[in-house]
This record gives sequence, structure tokens and C-alpha cells, in this order.
Amino acid sequence: GLQPDIAIVTETKITAAKCSQHEASFPGYSEPIRRDRSEHGGGVAIWIKEGLVYQYLEAFHSDLHETIWLSVQLRNGETVVVCAVYRPGSSLDTDISLLEHLDTTIDRVRLHGRHLIVAGDLNVHSKEWLGSTKTTPAGLYMEDICSLHGLCQHVCHPTRGANTLDLVMSDLGETTTATVIPPLGASDHNCVVVDFATPVRREPKTKRTVWRYNKADWPRLRHFFAATDWSQLINGNAETSCTAVRNLITAG
Repeated sequence: GLQPDIAIVTETKITAAKCSQHEASFPGYSEPIRRDRSEHGGGVAIWIKEGLVYQYLEAFHSDLHETIWLSVQLRNGETVVVCAVYRPGSSLDTDISLLEHLDTTIDRVRLHGRHLIVAGDLNVHSKEWLGSTKTTPAGLYMEDICSLHGLCQHVCHPTRGANTLDLVMSDLGETTTATVIPPLGASDHNCVVVDFATPVRREPKTKRTVWRYNKADWPRLRHFFAATDWSQLINGNAETSCTAVRNLITAG
């Protein structure tokens, strides 16, 4: 199955009361970064594969709009800012408030010279740009944002009915490929799988010792502690005494 480095889901329709972080987690991924609204609609979340180096960007948070901003380190030392966004389908065609938030925040991202990915369910329409059945002011504004900030819109096939509502925009090159695949579960939107061909930085795997405490011989250990003359060990400074006690215990 699919195991993307970054998974973005919109219209999650979950709340903390109905779905804990543990219940929303998947093996191989960090706990999701969530922006819940209600179980009846809305919501956005991002799952990041374990080992990727990322940071949640609290400074870009908006109380009014369903967006999540984070930065991910690339292998070449640069960073890419990822924005997950949901613009409700009930939004008026003339309502561009969320798009204004994107526009101004992208300006702030650009001040730091970072790369950018914006992805989510935007619910905007443009006959010429997206092949939609109609053109709306929101669609025209979103196209202007991409043009102004040098972003390429990578999704070339409809994602719901005849319309391309789920967009992925970036400045990571036109070699980026986006594939539209059938919906997951009961969703009425197709999924979009994007290959940016941009290596992300991963934390190297490290080996660690895991003690199996349930296999320990606790009665024997208690007897061992009771028979030990601790005064012979704890007679120096704290560091020396700690080392002596540790060595005694591990030696058994």
C-alpha cells in the first residue's frame, strides 16, 4: 500500500473528544498534527513518516482558517514549508478570506527563502486553469497567487466529479508528478499522490538497549540488594558512587 513521507487529509471530521491522538496514529508515522473542527465537517491533519526532520510553525497559525504550516528539512540543507489547507465547499465563490491568508503567509515564507508546498481541498474553480465547469473569483485569485509566487499547480485530472478541487502547488520544479487515484474508504474525493523527487532529510536510525523487565528475576535481585554492603560503594562523590552502583547491578 501507499506509504507517503507526508500524508495530508482534509475533511477529517474528528474531534479530540471522539478520536484521541493515539487512535489517530499509524505505525511508522509520528502523531498527527491536527486542526479539528467538528465530527460533522471540516478539519485537516498531517501525518509525517517517522525519521523525517520537521517543525510545526506556530507563527503561521490562523484562528480563522483551517490550515497547518510546518517546515521539513531537505537532504541538501534547505527547508520546504508545507501548508495543508481546507476551504469548505460551502464557501461563497466570492469569499477569498482564506486565500488572502495564504497570500500573506506565503509572503512571509518567501522572506526566509524557503521552498513551498501548498496542498489540500481548495474548492476553487477556473475553466482555463483547472478545467472546471465554471470560473469563480476565488479560482481566479488562487491562480494569481500561484503566478505571483512562482508556484506550479501539479494536479491535472478531476478529483471530485468533473472538477479539480484538490490542488497541490509548489516551487519544486515541473518534473514533479501528481497521480490521481480512486478514493479511500467512504470519501467522495479522489486521492492525489505526488512525487516531488526531492530527497528529505531523515534522522539516522540508532540502536538502543531495551530491558525486558517482565523477564527479570526480581526475588533474586532483592536478595542480592539485601546482601550487598552498600557502605563500601557509597563512600566517594556522587558521580563515583553512582558509577560503582551501576557497575555492581549490571554485573549481577
